[in-house]
Amino acid sequence: MVREQEFETKGGFITCREKEGHIEITGYRGQILEAVLPETIDGKCVTEIGKKAFLGCKALRRVCVPDHCVRIGEWAFANCSNLEMVSLPCRKIAFGQGVFKDDKALRNIYTTEAEGFDTVRSSDTASDASSHAAQTAALLAAAVGSMDAAYLLAPEDAGTKEWIEKWDLAMGAVLYEADEEGYQKMVLCGEEDLSINYDDFISQKRRKKARLCLLRLLNPLGLSKERKAELEGYVKEHTKGCESEAAWEVILGEHGDDKVYFELFTSLGCVTEENFEGILADFGERHAPMKSYLMEFHEAGIRTHDFFDSLSL
Repeated sequence: MVREQEFETKGGFITCREKEGHIEITGYRGQILEAVLPETIDGKCVTEIGKKAFLGCKALRRVCVPDHCVRIGEWAFANCSNLEMVSLPCRKIAFGQGVFKDDKALRNIYTTEAEGFDTVRSSDTASDASSHAAQTAALLAAAVGSMDAAYLLAPEDAGTKEWIEKWDLAMGAVLYEADEEGYQKMVLCGEEDLSINYDDFISQKRRKKARLCLLRLLNPLGLSKERKAELEGYVKEHTKGCESEAAWEVILGEHGDDKVYFELFTSLGCVTEENFEGILADFGERHAPMKSYLMEFHEAGIRTHDFFDSLSL
């Protein structure tokens, strides 16, 4: 007979049961923001997170999975709308279907460091290791979120050269798919909200592509020059004033206070004399620091232009 128990933890109660000498966490109730799941309970290793264990935990923002965990069940952390960061042990884990489904806020899935991995970092300095870990975490989260590529959810491989190549192939499949692909199926099968018309569908598809391009450019781990140029081209072709403004819509709508996105945007030449006034108008009264940043960038560009004009006189 399987023995279940509930014990109190900071911010709530965790339910678990013993299975063949190990512990499976089966549920949680409470309003915890950060869940550091126990390594052991009653002297037994926690090796599983059960099906729907944390399903719909709206308050949960960060979770640290135990080092001995070898299985995470279906929808274990699904519909956790505020979940931002997950830490997984760097080992082979069997993941059920939709473990992080509809976790819209998920930005980073970290893995513990493993020795001897054939990673793509160029040196072993502390700063490089930190950058490698941070970029891998961002790419791993995007794999299960933006690309719905569950096969890339492999902590033991994440960050390796081979894994990065697979990630880029998955990204390419998204970018190369025709914008209208999937619309007819959506309408015929009723897979999505039928209030979405054709134009809205196309806009959403382009924003998804722009979102991936921006994320990859900001996390260029193992990114080839050819792929980098391709991603930059997509962003520049979807800036303010273009037929599609998808890249600008993603930056303003989703990263309006994130300077690193605006620095990338300006470095690619996406802010021009022709679209500058339109960009300012889109800000309205929002995101004052980034609006000021763009105004200063624009003013500096005008001063540089005037300086070189004076030299030509």
